[in-house]
Amino acid sequence: MARIIQQQVIVNNGGCFRMEAPKADERPRALRQKEKKKTRKMDSSIKILRPEVDRLEKAAAAEEAEVARKRTKAKELLKAIKEKEEEKDKEGKTGALVFRSKENEMDME
Repeated sequence: MARIIQQQVIVNNGGCFRMEAPKADERPRALRQKEKKKTRKMDSSIKILRPEVDRLEKAAAAEEAEVARKRTKAKELLKAIKEKEEEKDKEGKTGALVFRSKENEMDME
């Protein structure tokens, strides 16, 4: 059985032409074959994309681990900064107390 595919060629007034694609084959067997082809194509694309998805998931997990490490490091640094500020405040207060006690001793004399 020979299949004839018709294409339409439309010529505009300016001499330009446009070719239109042939109409789709809508016979039942052709539609089934087309559906099978779609599923084969989808299956092959899934097989191709699965390793890519795995690679991206591993990369995302590594990035999340890196972010978690950076957050803990930042928390540790903030804690150390607060401790040093508290030490400076304590030293400043004790220094001020010593200075005031010396002033009080001088006033008493």
